[in-house]
Amino acid sequence: MKRSNPPHDVIVHAGQTVTLPLGRPIRTVTLPPPPTPAPAPAPAVASKLLTEFFGTVFLTLAFALTTGSEQRAAAMAMTQLCVTYAGAHISGGHFNPAVTLAVLVRGKLTAAEAFAYVGMQLLGGIFAGASAMYLFLGETSGRWWPTSLAEVSLAVPSIEEDTSPAVALVAEAVGAFALCHTMLHVCTSSVQAGNSFFGLATGSALFAATLVIGGVSGGACNPAVASLALVRHMHSATIARGGSGMLQALRASLESGAYIQLSAPLGGGLLAGSLFRLTHVPAQAGGTRDALAPYAIEFVGTGLIAFTFAATHCQRADPDDPGDGCQLAPIALGAAVLSQVYAGGATSGAHYNPAVTVSVSLRRAFAYWEAQLLVPPLVGILYMASQALGALSGGVLATLLFGDRVVPAADVVSPPRVFAAEALATFFVCLVVLQTATVARMASREFFGVAIGLSYAAMAATIGDRSGAVLNPVFALLGELPAMWYYRVAGPFAGGVVAALVFRCVSADSFVVAAHAGSMV
Repeated sequence: MKRSNPPHDVIVHAGQTVTLPLGRPIRTVTLPPPPTPAPAPAPAVASKLLTEFFGTVFLTLAFALTTGSEQRAAAMAMTQLCVTYAGAHISGGHFNPAVTLAVLVRGKLTAAEAFAYVGMQLLGGIFAGASAMYLFLGETSGRWWPTSLAEVSLAVPSIEEDTSPAVALVAEAVGAFALCHTMLHVCTSSVQAGNSFFGLATGSALFAATLVIGGVSGGACNPAVASLALVRHMHSATIARGGSGMLQALRASLESGAYIQLSAPLGGGLLAGSLFRLTHVPAQAGGTRDALAPYAIEFVGTGLIAFTFAATHCQRADPDDPGDGCQLAPIALGAAVLSQVYAGGATSGAHYNPAVTVSVSLRRAFAYWEAQLLVPPLVGILYMASQALGALSGGVLATLLFGDRVVPAADVVSPPRVFAAEALATFFVCLVVLQTATVARMASREFFGVAIGLSYAAMAATIGDRSGAVLNPVFALLGELPAMWYYRVAGPFAGGVVAALVFRCVSADSFVVAAHAGSMV
């Protein structure tokens, strides 16, 4: 008698159809896929609103309880970083009516949710202001609340005496735009879903913005923070007058300039949301708007970095009267670069610098067998054109707001030394870009933005007193052109070219021909 074939041991994946020799005849068995786990329940509305309330409370306290623009910028940036990481998975981590408006325009929030968010954020700002006013009163008064405006020492966003309302309005709008633009790309973009740098990027964007504009417009960048001006007028004498006193307090706060900190950030958020929707939410993927998105990112990112660079140099134009942010100018530049690299990396590669574009293009040209170049020649040219327009826009805006001198002349340094300093510093920046953002085995690492941003900060601090630390050919064209401006253009380009050549030698394993493993070109 013929015996049936014995069963074989097989490994079957769920949902896979296999043929098992289970006797005669042979049978085909399909195993069902495992049950799909139920999605995590969405946070309740109350949880979202409470998260927005408490996050805004601590963000506003960071402004109200600190003194000095540098300390305030650091406190607000670190608080923004922490509350964004702590609350983004619940409410989205807005903590700012301008951000909420940007997300609403972008299409990730309903009007009802946005209205509730803004209400809780404003309540959080008022609560933080009341808490700060109580803490500022001190123990010597013996009272728990100030009786008159003379006893109030609450820190509020204030406009400099020699600053026109128009300048303050534009400065606040630009600061809020930088924050909202960054937040939309790192927190709401499906391309960057699941990243772990969203809090770091938003905190860095706020640091650069508040440090640059803090000495001009107050650096609120947040209508909830602007509510501190209203709380400042709510002393005991005002409260005793009831409704009329509250109206008088509101009128006094608006007359002091609070209307600028209330309205300008909303304008910046509206612009950021509209730009994101225009370039990143096309009706059909792959359309014209989708193709223009990389150039829009290069324009906006370079413009924001150029604005930071130019504004800090304008503020340090007079060495006998340094402006706010002067001492931390390299850190402000690094923070701006860091935030924009994370914001635009998934869209354009986040070059923001013609020297970087040239360096990356050469790096890919060395691997000529690649079917698709990372930066084809035409794309590289359009990138550099977008960067030039963005830099000029940012530089002109900063010059109009802060002064007329942007790039230090560095007259004590000879032109060849300016060229050498700029080439050496840009070489370092481009080599960091190539090693952290173009190496295949580093693709899953998310520290590239930190490395690139800090490379700019490090070189700006290192050679700033020697050559001005332009590090970017288009930045050399800002403001009044010094006699040696062409050295600041040629130097960064030379540094980018040398960085690509050195990268080809140092990272030779990245240039192995795929079809002939082990052979080099």
